[in-house]
Amino acid sequence: MTTQPSDRPNLIKRYKNRRPTRRGFVSSRKPTGVVAAILGMALLALMFAGLSTSAQSQPQQQSASANSQDDNRGKNAAPGNNSASNVWVVSQDDYYIGPSDVLTVKIEDAPELSQSYTVSVAGFIEMQVIGKLLAVNKTPDQLAASIREALIKADYLKRPRISVNVTEYNSRTFFIHGSVHAAGAYKIRGKVTILDLIVLAGGMMENHGPNAFIIRRKQRAPMTTDAASVEAVSAKQTTAAEAAMPVATTPATTAATEVAADNQDYEMIRANINGLERGRFSQNITLLPGDVVNIPALNVFFIGGEVNAPGSFPLKEGTTLRQAITLAQGTTFKAARSRAVIFRGNNEDGKQLEITVDIDAVMSGKKSDILLQADDLVVVPSSRMRSIGGTILQGFGMTTIQRGIIR
Repeated sequence: MTTQPSDRPNLIKRYKNRRPTRRGFVSSRKPTGVVAAILGMALLALMFAGLSTSAQSQPQQQSASANSQDDNRGKNAAPGNNSASNVWVVSQDDYYIGPSDVLTVKIEDAPELSQSYTVSVAGFIEMQVIGKLLAVNKTPDQLAASIREALIKADYLKRPRISVNVTEYNSRTFFIHGSVHAAGAYKIRGKVTILDLIVLAGGMMENHGPNAFIIRRKQRAPMTTDAASVEAVSAKQTTAAEAAMPVATTPATTAATEVAADNQDYEMIRANINGLERGRFSQNITLLPGDVVNIPALNVFFIGGEVNAPGSFPLKEGTTLRQAITLAQGTTFKAARSRAVIFRGNNEDGKQLEITVDIDAVMSGKKSDILLQADDLVVVPSSRMRSIGGTILQGFGMTTIQRGIIR
């Protein structure tokens, strides 16, 4: 097809009008809605993105706040909580119910009897239909069997299914204080020894003394009016207690038992902690619920006067005067070694005792060594003649310490 010369201007004009459309340009005279649609879609996308981000951040903030609240609850929870989850278990022995324990009894087909019961001080629980039932010194399974028998005997249920759980172990509380890292009350299941309680209390401090003192309340007979029931309960309690928690109180344990003269309701048992740490496991005494273990701090003694390092020193078991002089790095040149004095107090009459000691004789072995006691004060006086001689030596440019070392 040939183009006539007269048609060429029209073609050029038509081409110019179509060219912006093929190249994607939009004429300013005829604007379209594409740009507005794109901008609207972008704004909607940003809005949806902001909503989704806030929706995601809100549960995270809620969960973080909940976690922080849980952490605060855990930090602020009292260590002496009575819940069963805070009870330490040191052995897998069967647990015997004790006074003040809280029990949860569940009985199928008898919701009116399914509830919590607190064991009385005398050792009983009181249930409807049954009345008083002895619970102390029984395992939960044994108590469930007793409840089952009582319900059948009362013709209340023919084949009852019963479960008994201990929710609060109030009768298994042990106390420890003194030179331990975490003193307090601990609820422990199973057979508990003094070493178990020390470990649960975080161990002993460096300044702990050589002995631990156990303060124990003496066992009393139950207060009942029926003589036959008193004998039966006493026999059951004694048998179960001896079988479940034997106590090492034989003479072979070498733990001295001292009964307090002013209060006969308590007794005090002494155990040697230093011996226990060295493998004398006879001192690992079995504890009873309610025992109070006291580990006093290590005692000290004092030494002063003409010694090179005066001060207070820890009094370990078997510390003697010879060892005390050695800890004080010996005496000075001016010391009157034959006229040392040990001041000892805390006598029964309240007077202070003065013991004159010849340090030279003790150090040379001519006289027996002296055991020091708590709060003893060893004073080494100065000799007047040696003081004068030390002054003269200093005038010649020689100190008393040099004089004592050279000759």
